[in-house]
Amino acid sequence: MYSFSQLQVYIQCPLKYRYKYVEKIPAKEFVESAASLLGGIVHSTLKKLYKDINVFNTPTQEALLAFYYDLRTTKEAEVKENQGEMIIHGDFTLEDYKRRGELYITKYYDKHQPFEDIKVIDTELDFVFDLTDDIKFKMIVDRLDKIGDTFTISDYKTNQKLPTQDKDNYIEQLTLYGI
Repeated sequence: MYSFSQLQVYIQCPLKYRYKYVEKIPAKEFVESAASLLGGIVHSTLKKLYKDINVFNTPTQEALLAFYYDLRTTKEAEVKENQGEMIIHGDFTLEDYKRRGELYITKYYDKHQPFEDIKVIDTELDFVFDLTDDIKFKMIVDRLDKIGDTFTISDYKTNQKLPTQDKDNYIEQLTLYGI
């Protein structure tokens, strides 16, 4: 079984792919960074938004931001307990990442409210499909919606800027998801 992430590892370095997926050599323990924490918390907040919408309980923007801040506080405490200091790249502070998350949630909410014409099929949806008789492909879709007879796939990104290569990979990922 393959995934888009596996394909990206192979494209980056076939030897890295071999070590990770064929020989299954254990990698270094994952270290949480402020950027990865931000992405996970924003994903979880949007997942909550759409799960609530699906049961006709659309949260207010204030309630959604309160969820974001509560989750952020919990996750930051977990990181501190598990690894000590948070990894922060560049000249940013942890507070900068916190404000970015608030900005992302606020802008997203403002842009998409009142959330009335959307039928969310699922969030964080795992798909496995056959590429050939003996090759399977796995993908995780952040959100799958249905509008009329059309299905829409949403994949959230929290990168401040997507470098050109990341944009190309993102287009490849969504194209593969569409197939």
